Amino acid sequence: MPSWLATSVTTPPMSKRPRRARPLQRRPRQRQLPAVENVATPGKRTIEEVSTFLGCKPQGLVKTLIYLSDGKPVAVLVRGDRAVNDHQGQARPGLL
Repeated sequence: MPSWLATSVTTPPMSKRPRRARPLQRRPRQRQLPAVENVATPGKRTIEEVSTFLGCKPQGLVKTLIYLSDGKPVAVLVRGDRAVNDHQGQARPGLL
């Protein structure tokens, strides 16, 4: 047997090995969310109209868009200042 093959690397005993750092475990923030309240928005059809009516920014609202996918309704929730690209959804069968 060649000498280079007979030489083995010895590993230190478990107590001498460096310990791996554990990832920090962050506790979720405990914050109080405002109570959900149903508000009538008569005649308001766009997120801009609703946000102006309510006196808030569009990014503070969530839009719920309903699509039909394979004949079944699918709800898509989007932040108020974002848009859904209908063509991207249609390009992925089964998604929208």
